[in-house]
Amino acid sequence: MYTHRMVRTLFHLDEAIHARLRDLARKKGRTVSELVREALVGLISGAFDSTTQINRSVEREAHELVAAELAG
Repeated sequence: MYTHRMVRTLFHLDEAIHARLRDLARKKGRTVSELVREALVGLISGAFDSTTQINRSVEREAHELVAAELAG
């Protein structure tokens, strides 16, 4: 759980990415917001560098979704 103040942000996803993200959240018992936050923190912190081994499938899937969105 986050103990600091959150900022509400709006961004656009294409329907296919949104569907995959929603399905992943449902499978993992988490919210879409949690997965997006986790992916963005990993991206910003460098956790998703190609030289880094990512062990959790949720992190891998979340990174793919964010990368696809950033690629447009």
